[in-house]
Amino acid sequence: MVKSRKLGEALKTRVEDITVNDFPSADKDQSIAEALRLMEKYGTDRIVVTEKGAPIGVMTKKDLVNKLLMERTRTASFSALHISSFFTNSTISVEASKYLSDAAKEMEANDISSLFVEKLGSIRGFFTKRELVGKLADVDDVRALEVMSPVVHLARLDERLLHIRQLMLSKRVYFMPVVSDSGKLVGTISIDDIADAVIQFYRSVPERYRREKKHKLFVHGYYNRTQPVAGLDTKLSEIVGQLVSKGVRGVVVMEGDNVKGQVTIDDITRLVALGSHEVQRREQ
Repeated sequence: MVKSRKLGEALKTRVEDITVNDFPSADKDQSIAEALRLMEKYGTDRIVVTEKGAPIGVMTKKDLVNKLLMERTRTASFSALHISSFFTNSTISVEASKYLSDAAKEMEANDISSLFVEKLGSIRGFFTKRELVGKLADVDDVRALEVMSPVVHLARLDERLLHIRQLMLSKRVYFMPVVSDSGKLVGTISIDDIADAVIQFYRSVPERYRREKKHKLFVHGYYNRTQPVAGLDTKLSEIVGQLVSKGVRGVVVMEGDNVKGQVTIDDITRLVALGSHEVQRREQ
């Protein structure tokens, strides 16, 4: 377990301190086009799904990537696709009085990236891993080396986007470094970049051409050319600063010109979840 006084302090942040009360929501029978409009308006990758005004789940860009371009959706337009076919029908929640560590543990246990917030028996708000990770902005006694994960795959510019999509979904890793033919880091690609590419594809390519043209989507046309990087000794506070300011899912950990690993929002959430045991032990 990582030993960090400042991490221990952050773990005791209450859920109510990271709760978002103004979040996009849409009825399950509304179109995907409307869902995307709301995501763009709020600058987020998800919406809360409702039925008769009550929350019944969440739909993310990852949900879209998972199902768009499948045979049953390939020939449809956004106006004909509805949120009900894509969202995750679950309202897993956490009490507002619980700690940050409890929330992270709940996310890890259920393999989800957002939670509803409950108080006095009713849903009062919502938050994602981004809000959770943002509370670690002062943790400067944890290094990248202590939290980073191995790189599952170095994406190359000439790889098909559908191949990278499949790797991300099967490996449950939603952020990858992108390298040139010589192995030099040139950028990154995330599940959000792929989602935006697929959405653009649906908007611009007529249905009858999609089967053929979906195989002509390559990394080089859609990767993020900014390079969020850290060294092995970079402080977690600096990494969180990059994640927040650049709106990215992760940073690439470098040693000289060599890629050594990556620190993602998921890695940091996992760190917080593991730390929950230590918080509970100190309270007993």
